[in-house]
Amino acid sequence: MRRLEAEFPGWRLWISDTGRWWAFRTSACALTIEQLRAGCRLIVQADTAEALHSAITAEIEAERRTSEARRAS
Repeated sequence: MRRLEAEFPGWRLWISDTGRWWAFRTSACALTIEQLRAGCRLIVQADTAEALHSAITAEIEAERRTSEARRAS
């Protein structure tokens, strides 16, 4: 978990009692209303650390694409 926390400082991670991996964006990584409307998520979950890494990476990429689209318009 420490590796993920170090790699994604704008996210906070935890493992639930059921063993599910979760992450949520912090205020350092806040979303705009446009990003929320475009489907970016505040919270992601996964079965494993590797799957959570992929989920966070996908969210960061979606956030980037939404930001770029907004700048282009």
